[in-house]
Amino acid sequence: MKALVVSLAMLTLVTGCERRAENDPTSNAASAGDEATPKTTALEGLTDRGQDDLAPAVFEFDPPSHEDVVSIVTASEQELQTAILVIARVGAAPQHVREVASPVDGRLGKPNGASEDWTLPRVGERVRKDQMLASVVADDVIPQALRSPVRRQRQAKYSDSDRILHLRSPLDGVILTRAAHPGREVGPTHVVFRVAATVPVVVRVPVGANDRVHIDAQTSLVLLPEDGPPRVLTAANRLDIGGPIDDLRYLVDKATEGLDIGRNMNAALRTGPSRRHLALPATSIDRSETRPAVYVQMSGGRFARQEVVLEGWDGLRVGVRAGIRAGDRVASQGIDILRAGFDRRREQQ
Repeated sequence: MKALVVSLAMLTLVTGCERRAENDPTSNAASAGDEATPKTTALEGLTDRGQDDLAPAVFEFDPPSHEDVVSIVTASEQELQTAILVIARVGAAPQHVREVASPVDGRLGKPNGASEDWTLPRVGERVRKDQMLASVVADDVIPQALRSPVRRQRQAKYSDSDRILHLRSPLDGVILTRAAHPGREVGPTHVVFRVAATVPVVVRVPVGANDRVHIDAQTSLVLLPEDGPPRVLTAANRLDIGGPIDDLRYLVDKATEGLDIGRNMNAALRTGPSRRHLALPATSIDRSETRPAVYVQMSGGRFARQEVVLEGWDGLRVGVRAGIRAGDRVASQGIDILRAGFDRRREQQ
């Protein structure tokens, strides 16, 4: 078994050296043959990026333990735009906000039959269409016209007596604002609730002064919620074309996981012309140590943890300047599992 481990280590060392020699224009291999046409690779011109220090470390890994959770992609040259990391805020679409007010003067109270611990819906709480939000005890007898179901833009109500009127949600959505508490006097000019539809929503992106020079009509946005998949919003989603570029606005007209009104999240603004890079999904990068690294799939159920030099990021993909070549098979999901396997192998050495 020791002989096998030594053989694997030697094979890895030789492979790593061959790869670095092949792609280092200053090495003997790169300069041999004055009259020969130089070999072009995705890593040429990297002598100033310290690629001589990028060393792989090989460990054995049992394929059946990871085949269902580790995804593999093939490194290839792709067009990448430069991206700026920003904070995006999800807000309501103004055309899909409804106000709920009492059409009569009275005092706000809890609905009939509500439990003792009932409270008014909170800001950010989801509500259903026709859900009872509160009751109003009117100062005077409620006009007969208001005792039957009525739905208008500013109010939604039902009355079950001549003095009590119920305020209900006019749509499925979320409580955007609440401007009252039980016992408070309300009336026709007092908006008690503002309810916003959860779809569509508007994503707003403040842009700093130094970054505004990079913004144009084609600038797209990549949303990066922590608990949902990324979402790319193209220029077709922009609402601010022709307006100031210090506050970009994108419309999302389909339900998307993680896009809750009032939420802030990381996002990437894609700007400027694209450039060709050797590209990988951003999820491929292991940043647990000083230098970023990827896990290259090798034969026999093995992976190599290969340090890389990165250049370029578009929100979803990264450009790799050194460390791997086009055609290498690299893990794009399951990095934590591979990292654990690498740590175990390193401890055994």
